[in-house]
Amino acid sequence: MMMARVPSRGTDQFVLRFPEGMRERIKEQADQKGRSMNAEILTRLEEYEALDLGNDTLPAYVARLQDEIDRLRSTGIRLPNGLFYRVDDAATRRQRSVHEEVIQALESAYPAPVINEMDEVGFEWWGRISDAPPEQREHVLEEANADLKARGWSHEFWLEPEDEHGTPTLVLGIRRFGPLKERP
Repeated sequence: MMMARVPSRGTDQFVLRFPEGMRERIKEQADQKGRSMNAEILTRLEEYEALDLGNDTLPAYVARLQDEIDRLRSTGIRLPNGLFYRVDDAATRRQRSVHEEVIQALESAYPAPVINEMDEVGFEWWGRISDAPPEQREHVLEEANADLKARGWSHEFWLEPEDEHGTPTLVLGIRRFGPLKERP
């Protein structure tokens, strides 16, 4: 007569039925890694639990990742795999999409000047430049651009040609590859 195996103290048992062929695949992979089947199954369960999928099932999680990869590819942005997975991990923890996480990281790294401050500075310098005699406007314009540079802005002032009333237009913009228009 065979005696029933008694479980160790402090362990829970769970009877599991494998789909056809799965037991053999798990046994083969466990053997390759030098583990018992039990250790292989527990390791996989712990890895699955560590994924922290939130409310997603694994197929839904994979589909969401694929959607994020497709969206990033469509924008032309290519992230190295290691970076993508780090961004995805951060996005998952913050309950954001990878796209939202990338945008948030870029917004944090490259904050825009406060629009009110920009308007205020523009009006201040416009007043000084327009009040300056025409022969001193270029000098005041240089002071204005030195002020913007001191503030750490990547913006620049320039004057557009005078209108029919003899009033130049002050422009505040970003010059990346030379002037947007020829200066007078």
